[in-house]
Amino acid sequence: DRNAAKLRQDRREVCRKLDYLLEKFLLFARKDAEFRNHLRQVYTEVVEDPRKLEPRRKGTRRSGAGEYDLSPEPVPTGDRWVAATVAAIQTRFDEELERVRREREAETDYNTQAILDKRLEVLGQRGEQVGRIGKILTNLGHQMELLEDSFGLINDQLHARSPEQVLADIDGLVYQTDAMTKMLDEMSSMGL
Repeated sequence: DRNAAKLRQDRREVCRKLDYLLEKFLLFARKDAEFRNHLRQVYTEVVEDPRKLEPRRKGTRRSGAGEYDLSPEPVPTGDRWVAATVAAIQTRFDEELERVRREREAETDYNTQAILDKRLEVLGQRGEQVGRIGKILTNLGHQMELLEDSFGLINDQLHARSPEQVLADIDGLVYQTDAMTKMLDEMSSMGL
């Protein structure tokens, strides 16, 4: 009966840790969507000309006023989208940085120079921040894939191995997941 009690305890521990990992997976999915939406917004702001954007009309006009579809676009997925979006945004920031640098070099007024110096600093920081968001999105995607694959593996292992043996594998995954959670917490404290 001692072995049966240990087996039940190990199974409860496996379930508890799997619940924890599922909770983290859902957190990562939410953060992934938030970061992708943010990148999409920055792309629209920086790369596309906002004056050319018009709301999409939906339905018929009522009393002279158009109806507009304000529903959010689907969240883009994939590492290639992240890389392409980050590259386009950073290219646009680089172009603007170069333009402001030329303007700064030609400027003779000290106060205007100071303002342009500050713009250069802010534009540089925005470009760096977009790069960090891109790296986080890539890591989040891989972490979620790792969790998905691990859930399948753990399910397979539970049929072939004892819960005690499976717990060791789960502990490694929990450690990796906690590291990603810590990184996300640090990003949140920086205002992202």
